[in-house]
Amino acid sequence: MHTQRSLLGLLFTLGLFLTAAACETSVPASFVSTLTPAGSPTPDPCTPTIIPATVGPLNDLMRQFDDYAALASSVVQSQLVQVIPPMQAIRRGAEDLVVPACLADLKRFELSYMDTTLQTLLLFQKPNPNAAVLATGIKQARDYHDQYILELARLHGVTIVAPTAAAPVGTTPAP
Repeated sequence: MHTQRSLLGLLFTLGLFLTAAACETSVPASFVSTLTPAGSPTPDPCTPTIIPATVGPLNDLMRQFDDYAALASSVVQSQLVQVIPPMQAIRRGAEDLVVPACLADLKRFELSYMDTTLQTLLLFQKPNPNAAVLATGIKQARDYHDQYILELARLHGVTIVAPTAAAPVGTTPAP
């Protein structure tokens, strides 16, 4: 009986606090102005100083997908059924991610790479897959991945330079 009264008293007190809180709808303007700087514009997500943070969520999904793609290349055909669903979930996450216009090409290359990789893995899962179609899918996925990397570098302001041919071991470069 005593615990029942205590519980009722607690509920009554909680109800009073909630009612009082619901009735208070105005916040003094002086308090709000101390929290938010007046007239501060939202920064452009595509500026060079902010682009690394803007690209971050999209690139995180790409890295996760790449980890699973590497795993998929090292498992036996029968185990792909365990690797493909997480890859599909990551792909859906990338598709659902809202990005600014400056990342439209990056997202398009990422989704194309993911789609092509998944389609190729699903084809590989089937009995007696066509080797030529698999090779085409692998090449196309690599091409999309390369386009993604080039666009990512462009967004970061980095120029990618193709490596030069190294001199064979034991030879001296010409002067």
